[in-house]
Amino acid sequence: MDYDTAFSSVSNLRGSVQVIRQAARNFALEQSSRDILILMNDIKKQWGLFTDRMTKLGDHLDKASEAYEDLLGTRKRQLDKPFRELDDLLIQSDVDALANGNSQDRSTESE
Repeated sequence: MDYDTAFSSVSNLRGSVQVIRQAARNFALEQSSRDILILMNDIKKQWGLFTDRMTKLGDHLDKASEAYEDLLGTRKRQLDKPFRELDDLLIQSDVDALANGNSQDRSTESE
């Protein structure tokens, strides 16, 4: 095998080594950049999945809140109405009892 030998000065050798070192750094930077881009793509994908799930959870919470408001509002009023009517009947029966001269307490009537 024939080897060619090139003689150079120290400054030329130093320049050649620096060029090789810079090429190695550039290569490492390129590899790191690719790895970062892959990770960023994965993060973007996971972020999309996360925000979709958060949106769905928000929708479920909104529906639960609406159901709670319905229960607290409409359903409560519908249940309060017969209780008010019952109270009115009890008050009226107390007034009728007093008007008829019956002053006995209702709690003693049941005994």
